Amino acid sequence: MRTEQLVEVRGLYAEDVCVVEHEWRPRSSGSFAGLPGRGRTVRFRMLHVFEFRDGLISRENVWMDTATVLAQLGGC
Repeated sequence: MRTEQLVEVRGLYAEDVCVVEHEWRPRSSGSFAGLPGRGRTVRFRMLHVFEFRDGLISRENVWMDTATVLAQLGGC
């Protein structure tokens, strides 16, 4: 998937953690979960959680709304 647009919906920041919700609009040129992208642009939300230690990212977790992607590609 190649990013066409990435918009921050909301961000929460603290000394050692950052939580950011994004709306991502990538173009799906390959396949996703076995479904062909056929060059279509999809739109869904992602949640990133970063933890910091000594000024560096020590941990990152990402959750994405997979069901929404599948529905847009015709899988649901």
